[in-house]
Amino acid sequence: MTQLSVVIIALNAAAYIDRCVTAARHVSDDVMVMDSGSTDGTAELASKAGARVIHTTWKGYGGTKNEGNAQAKHDWILSLDADEVINAELEIWLKTFTPHNNRSVYSVRRLNHIGSHPVRFGSWGKDYTIRVFNRQEVHWNDALVHEALVLPSNVERHTASGVLIHYTVKDMDDLMQKTRRYAELSARKYQQRGRKANVFNTYVGPVWKFFVNFILKLGFLDGLYGLRLALAKSYEAYLKYSLLAGFNHTK
Repeated sequence: MTQLSVVIIALNAAAYIDRCVTAARHVSDDVMVMDSGSTDGTAELASKAGARVIHTTWKGYGGTKNEGNAQAKHDWILSLDADEVINAELEIWLKTFTPHNNRSVYSVRRLNHIGSHPVRFGSWGKDYTIRVFNRQEVHWNDALVHEALVLPSNVERHTASGVLIHYTVKDMDDLMQKTRRYAELSARKYQQRGRKANVFNTYVGPVWKFFVNFILKLGFLDGLYGLRLALAKSYEAYLKYSLLAGFNHTK
């Protein structure tokens, strides 16, 4: 078994953090929670579950994850969000994990949920994300939202066995709150990069996104959950460009 550290970012995640940390401790002797000022007892619950809690200021998703990686005991990192839980198959894979080389990265499938309902189609359906990597070769970029890993040119990509159970949102109200938050963060990111809003990406793009998620990606097979998710993603696309137009107008 290759030793790895588990780095978890958290803010007011008391509803999930115990499950996340408890499962992570089955695969690592170094489970870290990067707590960015929680006020709901997240840090205390994480510590009680066996995590090493680091109190930090929010540096964006990528920046906070990089800070955690730098303080980890081991070079191999399993990166988690506080609302993600390792399933039994992934636990077995991690316990027997032997990297091909230090330039290898490993994607993990996420099974996203609205409450207790798994979403198997649409934009959340085939969700694979790189979560296992060597910090000597890989780091996160500094994006405010939708952060990505900066990979070496000779990277080798592989896929882990098993699933991350992702308790994405608690209910539809939580989905809409998250949609608005991500839209604003995306608009700020686009503003920093000099992007502009126009008629196409503000009005035509959201309609196309709904069609892709609900029809082409079979979101309708998730029934009402699929419909609401497709509408939320369409609204997010509209809102981020509307906000961007406002931000650029007031510069």
